[in-house]
Amino acid sequence: MRKYMLIISICLTLVAATACSSNPGSTPDTGSSTPIVTPPQETPEENETKPEEKLEALLQKELSQTKDAAEAVAATERYMKGITTEQADQMFMLLEGFYGGHLQEAEAQVSRPDMQQKLITLTLPISLEQASQLKDADMKDLVVNLMKGKYKLESEEGMIFPVVDYEALKSFQPNVSKSMQDYIALMAEDSNRPVAKDAGLVISREELLQRTLQAEKYLTVYPESPRYDRTKQLYLNELHMVLFGLDNTPTYDWDSFKLQAEMKLELQKLAEDRENTVTGDMVKEFLAVLKISKDQLYVKNQGEQKDVPEVRAYMDRMEQRVDTLIRTRTTEG
Repeated sequence: MRKYMLIISICLTLVAATACSSNPGSTPDTGSSTPIVTPPQETPEENETKPEEKLEALLQKELSQTKDAAEAVAATERYMKGITTEQADQMFMLLEGFYGGHLQEAEAQVSRPDMQQKLITLTLPISLEQASQLKDADMKDLVVNLMKGKYKLESEEGMIFPVVDYEALKSFQPNVSKSMQDYIALMAEDSNRPVAKDAGLVISREELLQRTLQAEKYLTVYPESPRYDRTKQLYLNELHMVLFGLDNTPTYDWDSFKLQAEMKLELQKLAEDRENTVTGDMVKEFLAVLKISKDQLYVKNQGEQKDVPEVRAYMDRMEQRVDTLIRTRTTEG
């Protein structure tokens, strides 16, 4: 569980960090200029871009002044009318930044003991139409408002909690660029059918591999995407699960910490069948490491799980190696 939570924690931290870093800064306050300074003449190009910059700054300001996701979605929809796809991309990322900053508040609303007792009686997933017909007024208001804010309810370990519903966020696809459309689709697939729950894989390993390859394809097709880093973290998490599994569905034996024989055969076949992919190369390099460690992913030392130095070194350079391999396969630019 410790390893699994660490992976997810890293992922969530990086997701929040990349969402926030995508938020453009506010435009300069031209009203604060000193009277004795003559402002420079604006070029025609500056005049053309300035209205879009103002719209973006206005949306950012509006999102910063609300904690309600439904209001944030409505504002984003309003500002996206009649703008370029590049500007729409920035506005969509501002909305993602809003979710990154306010998900905990949505979770707090749902996690109240009295509300949990009510929500646990629901059959999930629940549609907006079904939510609007709930008889309990408090629960109805909460669920309807969350869904209007493009959240959905999930359950795990007996708890109900909200997550961003990227399937619902597909409503923004007509406004944004092709790279952002594909990013939303990628996230929607993960939103619709999560890879893991309760520290275990809940989809087949074949589907896990397909998800991994889809994320890899996005990275190679759109290396300049503003969502490259976020997608890369999704890819790294999925690749880690391909190699190591999860605490409740590991690729290794829990007693010996040795790679299971059937898993080794699977990885060998993967490396052979996908030799022209980043994933195939990473698996091939992983197998080379295991040859040195004699298939040990970890070792037991005084009853505790300890890292194998060669495997630890592979994991530490994983991200940098993936970046290098992706850059040699890019199809954009």
